[in-house]
Amino acid sequence: MTQVFGTTYANAYDALYRDKDYSSEVDLIERILAEHGCGGRRRLLDLGCGTGLCAPLLEPIAKSLTGVDLSPKMLEKARALGLYDALFNENVDTFLMQHVAEFDLVVATDLFIYIGDLREIFAGTSRALRPRGLFAFSVEQFDGGDFILQATKRYAQSEPYLRRLAADHGFNVQCIDPCFIRKDQNIDIHGLIAVLQRI
Repeated sequence: MTQVFGTTYANAYDALYRDKDYSSEVDLIERILAEHGCGGRRRLLDLGCGTGLCAPLLEPIAKSLTGVDLSPKMLEKARALGLYDALFNENVDTFLMQHVAEFDLVVATDLFIYIGDLREIFAGTSRALRPRGLFAFSVEQFDGGDFILQATKRYAQSEPYLRRLAADHGFNVQCIDPCFIRKDQNIDIHGLIAVLQRI
């Protein structure tokens, strides 16, 4: 599995984030986590953390905040924020499989547009979460089969696919809500925000 993060992309990522209004999906995930019992401070993992744009929202609910990303340049920017307790330059599925029952909450925003087949991610997250831990993420929405690589070169996944993966990997579905996860060239991009709980 490969995350498509070029090193030169890191320098322009924050501006791109603002232009595309990615903050809307982070806000939605924070709201849904609050609604689904994520009070208090938890051991939290930010998958595909990039330059750390989610960190200011996630740090207040984190007892410890760990980030993992494939791009060293992005991790340099994330490290400069001083909000992460640990940062790892690894592929996310590889990282997940190396950790057993370590985290209370795993969050992935704007990551799965780079990954079509999420089976390894679900398996690794199930392994890395403690019992009753939460897995919160966003995807672009696909209404056909399991997933598709779109003309935009971004992947989208379907709700039935996510529900099947949840059942196969020991998760109860707390919610899978349709929403607009970002704007792109002033167009609202349809997506899904999901919160799953490890059995």
